[in-house]
Amino acid sequence: MPAGKLKPTTLSSRIGLVFGTGAVLTVAILLLVWYFGIPALALHGARDRLIQEAINFQNQLADNQQMLISNDLRERRDDVEFFAESDTLAARLRDWREGKQGAAASLQSTVGRLSERMQSAYTDRYLRLQIIDPRTRRIIASSDASDPGRAIPAHWVEQALLPNNSEHLSLEAGSDGLELIIARQVQDPDGHILAVLAAYAQPYELDAGISPLAEHNLGQTGAIYLYDWQGYLVSSHQRHSGDVRGAAQPLNRHGIEGSFFETGPNGREQLATYRLIRVGASEGWTLVIRRDTSDALTPLHGLAFRASLFALVLSAILILVVIVLARRITARISAMTDVAEAIARGETERRVPAAVANRNDDIGHLAAVFNTMVEKLESWNAVLDREVRKRTVELDAEKAAAQRYLDIAAVMLLALDRNGRITMINQAGKVILGVTESDVIGRDWFASFVPERLRASVRDVFLRLMTGETEIVRNYENPVIRLDGREREIAWRNILITDEAGHAQGILACGIDITDRKATDAELARHRAHLEELVGERTTQLAEARDQAEAANRAKSEFLANMSHELRTPMHGVLSFARLGQTRAASLPPEKVQEYFTHIADSGNRLLSLLNDLLDLSKLESGHMHMNYSSTDLATIAREAVSQLSALAAGRGVRLLIEGSDVAPLSADRERLLQVMTNLIGNAIKFTAADSVIRINWAAIEMMPDASDAHGSPGWRVTVIDAGPGIPAGEEEAIFDKFVQSSGTSTGAGGTGLGLAICREIISRHHGRITASNAPEGGACFTFALPSDPPTIEEGGNP
Repeated sequence: MPAGKLKPTTLSSRIGLVFGTGAVLTVAILLLVWYFGIPALALHGARDRLIQEAINFQNQLADNQQMLISNDLRERRDDVEFFAESDTLAARLRDWREGKQGAAASLQSTVGRLSERMQSAYTDRYLRLQIIDPRTRRIIASSDASDPGRAIPAHWVEQALLPNNSEHLSLEAGSDGLELIIARQVQDPDGHILAVLAAYAQPYELDAGISPLAEHNLGQTGAIYLYDWQGYLVSSHQRHSGDVRGAAQPLNRHGIEGSFFETGPNGREQLATYRLIRVGASEGWTLVIRRDTSDALTPLHGLAFRASLFALVLSAILILVVIVLARRITARISAMTDVAEAIARGETERRVPAAVANRNDDIGHLAAVFNTMVEKLESWNAVLDREVRKRTVELDAEKAAAQRYLDIAAVMLLALDRNGRITMINQAGKVILGVTESDVIGRDWFASFVPERLRASVRDVFLRLMTGETEIVRNYENPVIRLDGREREIAWRNILITDEAGHAQGILACGIDITDRKATDAELARHRAHLEELVGERTTQLAEARDQAEAANRAKSEFLANMSHELRTPMHGVLSFARLGQTRAASLPPEKVQEYFTHIADSGNRLLSLLNDLLDLSKLESGHMHMNYSSTDLATIAREAVSQLSALAAGRGVRLLIEGSDVAPLSADRERLLQVMTNLIGNAIKFTAADSVIRINWAAIEMMPDASDAHGSPGWRVTVIDAGPGIPAGEEEAIFDKFVQSSGTSTGAGGTGLGLAICREIISRHHGRITASNAPEGGACFTFALPSDPPTIEEGGNP
């Protein structure tokens, strides 16, 4: 927002916005610190603490499961070890090896009893027992009567028969799923392997060791996996998906313990806890507890949402409080602003109210200083205003005097700035170019007044002059283009204008119009070779000039004769009837005396009309006749002229016919336009024979513009057509000249030759045109056209 339009209300809103934004940022930062903490300062956030709690829980659950699985394996291994070291089993195996009769049945019976004892002690823990011959790898006795004689191709048998490997554990796929095989060597007292005791058991089921609390703490995505030393899944437990054995993700780490962040198959981050369960000297199982990190943070997300909502409400309250307080603070600034705006509008008497200026604080002090400053500025402004007016008057006088000196000069004086733009021109220059001052000041001289064919060379001369080559181009001649398109040849003398430092600022050019001189010189040069022809032409020109002078002299003589006749006739009437009144007044009846006075008045009015024509013509020529333009109606003016001349027309037996619209609005001098109408209609009455018709009509038209690129304007065309002899050929224009009468006045109509000249001047002052012609059916036709709104004319003013 521009500074001039910044309001205190906006300032208070901005203060509220700044402080409110600060409050929101502060609350947001506190929330982020509470949630994430500041690791660089060892400050842990709620997220880290919650994750640490989840890690601690998983560590505790992993330790418990590690202990339970280890204890379960130890118990199973101890059972198999106890049976393998049984003296009874060893004795039965020796008998079998020695081939004693009934030894195989006895061995089978012994294995059956051992199996029954294991099943009774641990229900569903053991599936079956087998005795395997180390030489043939075949079952020689089993808890299942169908097993003896069957070969065992599994590789674990080879592992179990290795020297010094008294025990071997293996996971194999059985008919009912994965089976845990605990194989133990049965040895004689000398350490020779008699057989291998294999106990088939179900793998450890993790579901059995999970408490309800642990189940709850595992969350929605928590799961427990038990892998063997080859990374194959032994057992698993997941809260909501049941048994995921075979579908769990592969083991990422083996042989390590600890908690780690991993990326699950779904791309989400997981918290994984590993525990190693020792099975043999170099082998072990891996227990893994996995849970999505986002699941562990679920309780924190709800708390964070509620905290954020509370922070937003608190921030909104803080913003409102700050805005209210800011508006109370800026209320006095608003009062100062109103006063400043009033002073800017010119109400210099306004001051900041005392209730604001008298407060004992910074704003009150500012208001008091503001009032003092305004008073001083008002005082200084008054002094400055007086000084400016005084100096303006002096500068105007100096400028007018300088311009008068320049205008007196008979040569063109022209000043151009360093860019070639016109900064000054005198009256002689304006006359030569046919322009006004507003047409040239500020325009590019070369682009506006130098012919295009010479523009580049003349500009080059200007640039050379600006660089200091004054002697080369001090005197120069080139043509210029007038505003009307004509060219004039100018001889220039150029002077470089510099500042105090000597830097060129422009040029002052003095130009003399040598067009006529050059034309004369060229004419003389052409005629030197044809002197006789030139003398003949000059003689002819002198003869024509003499004829024109004689014609003008005759016109003047005719005018003086007509004027003398026109003036003497009414004057004789006045004097004759005045003498009759003097000599016979006592003896004449009153009616006769009244008739004499009527003739005297008519002759006086005729004389006055002639004198008024002379006066009007004099005013029009001298430019002292003022036109009082106003909104009027052409139809009303025409009808009024007809009304005034109706008696004259009736006396001559002439009928006046009006043809035109009822309303014809325009802006004009009503009295002068009425004078034109009465003059034209009166002339028509003079030249129209009795029992004839004079037609007066008007119509709306579009005035043709003066310039080719201008637009037409609405106007009116008025035509007065009489039934007289018409206008002699060749005199259609001459009859509008001053002191010139048509040769048709020989009919006896007479006249001074001023009426039509005055009409043309009045129509011209209205920016219109008047012409004369002969109507096709006979008689003279006078037509004038006027614009409805003359240009550059104000209501009631003058052009």
